[in-house]
Order: sequence, then structure tokens, then C-alpha cells
Amino acid sequence: MANSVHPVEIRYSGKSDNSEKPETHGTSSPSVSLEDSCNEYIHEILVEWESHESQYNVVPLKRVKVALFPLLVALRKKELGPVQLNQLANVLDGILEEDFSRAKQEYLTLSIGKGKFPIGLTNVGIHERKQVQSSQAEQNMILDDWCVNIKRLINFKQWLITHHTDTGEQPKPQGQ
Repeated sequence: MANSVHPVEIRYSGKSDNSEKPETHGTSSPSVSLEDSCNEYIHEILVEWESHESQYNVVPLKRVKVALFPLLVALRKKELGPVQLNQLANVLDGILEEDFSRAKQEYLTLSIGKGKFPIGLTNVGIHERKQVQSSQAEQNMILDDWCVNIKRLINFKQWLITHHTDTGEQPKPQGQ
């Protein structure tokens, strides 16, 4: 999906303006940026989670929101790198299309990448590698935090689909 429009972009393409051009869905560029579309969809999932928080309490929602905050800020400020943005959009596309095995595969690509690991070359240039690693350590920690919580969003949506579409009705909160 290098130059094509992501489904998550198409979903929000008419929400920013007065929806003057509904025919823009498809191959032309959407009116909402990919960053804004990803941001909107993540917020939508979090709102959904909030409405089912009493039933889905695998991990506290507040913790997920705190961990995703740096990602949401980076999306809003359009500071996420193009490779990470495209991969995040691929994950969200999988969630949106309810293809959770694809979403999890895209998540793995987002979190560990497709690069080959230099097995056996770990001691070559150790001083140079240590400097590079220490300068990127904080960035990787932030990436790790929000990346793990993207997986939690996948798990929540999968739980929601499997547990609440079987009956065709919205679940009632516990205690009512």
C-alpha cells in the first residue's frame, strides 16, 4: 500500500469539511491527512473501550491512554516518521476491516520491523554501537510503550467483535 489510500483514511475523508465531494473516496487523495485519520480512529477505539470498560478489564484503560498519549501528540503534530506512520495505518486498517490476523502481523512489522538481525556481529564496533544505542534509547522506550498498547487496541477490538456481535445486541454494563 505504498501510494494507495488506506481504509482508515477513507473512513474519515469526509469528516473535516462539509463533505462537499463525496466522490473523493477511492483513488484520489482524501481531505483528511493520514495522521489525523489514525488519530481519530485510535480515539474512536478508546471511546468504545471506555463504554465497555466494566466488561473488558484485562488492563486498565487509563494506563493505555497514558501510554498512547505520546503517539497521539506525534500524530497531531505530524511528527511520526513516514515508515512508522504507514505501518501504523496498516495495523489500523486491519482492525477496521476486522482482519485481526493481518492487524497482528502488521503490528509485528511495526514493532520489530522486517530487517535482518545481525546475529554474530554484536561485538563488532561495540563502542560505536553503544553510543548509537544510548542516543536512541529514550525514543525506543516511547515507541515500545505506545507500540505495546497498539497491540492492546487490537486485542480489545477482537474481544469486542467476538463477544458482542454473536447476539447482535449491545452488551449491558455489569451491575444494572
